Amino acid sequence: KSSAASDVYKRQVVACAAPPPESGHSEGIAAGAATWIDSFNAGDVDAIVAVYTEDAMLMPPGAPAGRGEEILRAVFGGMIEAGMKGSTETVEIRSAADIGYHIGTYELTIDGAVVGTGQFIETWRQVDGQWKMAYDIFNSDTPPAPAEPAYEEGEDSDSGSEES
Repeated sequence: KSSAASDVYKRQVVACAAPPPESGHSEGIAAGAATWIDSFNAGDVDAIVAVYTEDAMLMPPGAPAGRGEEILRAVFGGMIEAGMKGSTETVEIRSAADIGYHIGTYELTIDGAVVGTGQFIETWRQVDGQWKMAYDIFNSDTPPAPAEPAYEEGEDSDSGSEES
């Protein structure tokens, strides 16, 4: 015999165990991501900037984070000027209501030679019915270069002290 309270409890347990519902908006994020990589490979910085919200935050590797069009143009324009092309692979896209995320990996090339690989996570939100990227962080698989030594090898590190 089942009580109303135990039925409610069973529904709550099942609801908590179920994966989050898909909203059906993931296709819009995937389309925006495809526009981004196509625009990057075409060298079209204006089209790249158009994928982002006006107040988008970019967090590139090895550089400070920034908001807005200026950092987007500086970072991606510089990569394009260096002759970079890219490819991405999606690991996961999810959305609910007017917010979503896109996680994946990337590869950068110059003249066909791989110059960088890494991963990214993007947060997307709907603005006037269109999916726009609001936050973009990407990390390189390559560790940072070692720091330069504070002094040259063979140089006395106590250069200011007198010998006894």
